[in-house]
Amino acid sequence: MRAPLVVSENAPLVTPPSSPGTPGALSIRAFAFRPGTVAVPRNSLVRWTNDDATPHTVTARGGAFGSKPLAKGTSSRHRFTAPGRYRYFCALHPSMSATLVVR
Repeated sequence: MRAPLVVSENAPLVTPPSSPGTPGALSIRAFAFRPGTVAVPRNSLVRWTNDDATPHTVTARGGAFGSKPLAKGTSSRHRFTAPGRYRYFCALHPSMSATLVVR
C-alpha cells in the first residue's frame, strides 16, 4: 500500500524558527503568539501578523485593544502610549496567550 505524504507550509513541526525581527513586529504561528513575552518602548506601534492558516484575534484582557479575526497574512496594529504590562489572548482560541511589556 502506498500513500502520498503532504507537508503543509504552516505545519507546526516544519515551521522555520523565528528570526530576530523588528521590535513590535510579532507573529501568530502554530497556534501561538511569537514571542510569547516581549518588551517595547513607550509609543511603539506593535503589529501582529497571522502566519497560521486558521483565523486568530489579538484581544487584550480588560479590553484595552482588540482585533477582528485575522485571516492568514493579515495584520492588526496598536500603538502603546502608556507603560505597563498588557496580557492578551486569541478570542477564538483562548488557550493562546501572551504578554507585552511597555517600558
